[in-house]
Formats: sequence, C-alpha cells, structure tokens
Amino acid sequence: MELQEFAPHMLLAQLVFKTPTPAVIDQRGALMAMFQEEFDASEANGEPAAVEAFSEDKREQYRIGTAQVMASSENFDELDAAGEKISRFAEIALGRLGHPNVGLVRVRTFDLAATASFEELRDALAATFGASRGELAEIVGQPMSDAGWVFEFTDAQPNVTLRFGPMKASQIKTFVRDGRDSQYPAEFLFLDVDFVHPKEDLDPDQAVVRLQHSIESNRKVVRRVTDWLTEKIAQ
Repeated sequence: MELQEFAPHMLLAQLVFKTPTPAVIDQRGALMAMFQEEFDASEANGEPAAVEAFSEDKREQYRIGTAQVMASSENFDELDAAGEKISRFAEIALGRLGHPNVGLVRVRTFDLAATASFEELRDALAATFGASRGELAEIVGQPMSDAGWVFEFTDAQPNVTLRFGPMKASQIKTFVRDGRDSQYPAEFLFLDVDFVHPKEDLDPDQAVVRLQHSIESNRKVVRRVTDWLTEKIAQ
C-alpha cells in the first residue's frame, strides 16, 4: 500500500524541577509580559501557581509553573527552528525562576505519514504486527474498527515510548490545539515518540544542553522508526 513520507507536526519539551520553586508566584505579570515580548504570544493567562501563553494561531504554547517549565509547537515550518525557540524559552524561563535544578527532561514528537485509505493501512498494520483483520474479527465476534501499538523501553535512560497506528484527522484533534483541517491529511499513519530522562540533577545550563541533545536524539529515533515502519508496511 502507498504511504507518503513522514513529516513532523508537534514538538513538546518539559523540564521538571528537583524541588518546586515559588518564584513564579510573585512575578506572574512580568512573566506574561516576557511571553508577549520575547515569543510573540497574543494570549497570556495567570494561575495561582503558573503562567501560560499562546501564539495567536494556538500553534505555540509556553508554560512556567512552580514545578516545571513546558513548551510546545505544532505544525511548524522548520523543526530545527521550533527546537531552537523552545530551547531559548527554557533558558530564559529557568533564569527568571532563579536557576532551579532540573530533575526530569522530556521531549515528545508527533509525526504523520499520509495514506489514501485508513482501512487499508489498519489492515496492513494488523497483519504485520498482530493478526489479519479477518482472523481477529472471528476471534472477537465483530469487525475490528481501529488499532494501535505501544512499545516501551524503560530499562535505561532515556526512557522511550513508541506509539503508532492508523489515524484520521478528526482523531488527532483530541491531542493538539491547532484544529484546522488544512493542517492534517485526512488519513495517515501516526507516530508518537516520547523521550524522557526521569532521574536527573542538572543545573539550568546542563538542563538546556540535555534538552537540545534530547531533541536531536528523539529525531534520530524517529528517522530509524519511520524507515522501519515504511519497510514493514511495504512487505
């Protein structure tokens, strides 16, 4: 079956502090101004223990809280540029919060490869990674409507989780903020690569370097997995 080339659609980064920092509470107004000045955020909201902001088109999100900083970008033009912007945000945010040490670094990406038929892709994946749709339908007593796979690699750092399966544009909108139909193929193979360093003790400079390295490492895994998936489906 025909499968188009994978393209990245979402990048998320998360830095969780070793211990909560209250520094955000007294400077929520200044942080919201920083979002607007440094990152062109059109909307900013203050909560008791966090501040978050969004770009006008909702594709970029920035959040600073007492326990973590988090940023994500969706449907970007260049992944490298999105990664650089998120890294710059992390560096500025950690400085504004008094340089807290970081205990967890996470990078997560969504990639999509368009296909002409959700049903054909579902059946090809089921036959490759499980059993034929007809065999499973006979076992369960009704036709299979959807399928998905999760593989976890948590015996070493980083912890990596792979999730993939056939998906429709209406389904991915439950995972993202940018819900414009024009941003997604109607039917596609969805790949989620979740990369976590859960046991860290990093100063802010080290945390930003680890974040940048994690983005690069995540993409290397994505390239290998997408090559593997494409080859498997073509067999």
